[in-house]
Amino acid sequence: MDNTFFNRTAHLPPPPHSPLATEPPTTQALDLFDLLCGPNGVEQFNQWRAQQGFHVLDLSGLNFSGRDLSEANLSNCNLLNCCFDDALLNETRLVYSVLKGSSLQRVQAFCASLEEADLSHCNLEQANLTQATACDALFKEANLSQAICLEADLRGACFDQAILDDVDFLEAQLSNASFKGAQLEYCDWALARSKPDEA
Repeated sequence: MDNTFFNRTAHLPPPPHSPLATEPPTTQALDLFDLLCGPNGVEQFNQWRAQQGFHVLDLSGLNFSGRDLSEANLSNCNLLNCCFDDALLNETRLVYSVLKGSSLQRVQAFCASLEEADLSHCNLEQANLTQATACDALFKEANLSQAICLEADLRGACFDQAILDDVDFLEAQLSNASFKGAQLEYCDWALARSKPDEA
């Protein structure tokens, strides 16, 4: 038997399942978790994606809490009901990805790319989205309480029915963003461009 794969991952703990998942991750998702979170994982994962083409990957139901996924190319991925609590997503690409129902509490996502990503029903409490780009992203019914969106590009984003209490929108770009029914208590709109009428 070829033990190459097992030797490569012998030092890793069992691939964790997200506590938010309603069903277990697929076998492919678990294999990709090992690749992404192994030694030089982000670099190897990005190389693999470039070779395979950027077709949709299903990584739903995985637990990435506390992991460093900075600069990973997770664009065009299904990441439903994943746990990213306390993870590092600095300069991570999540363009067109679906993270619906995931938890991203206290995540560090400095300069992350979230264009047209679906983060509806996500928990982003105390998330740091400083200088992130999330044009046309969907944050419907998400919880962004105490999130930092300093200088973030949120043009065209949808925050309908979202909880945005005490969010820092300092110098954020908000033109054409929607805030219908959102909770907007104690937000900092200083120098923000096109803040909502409700603010």
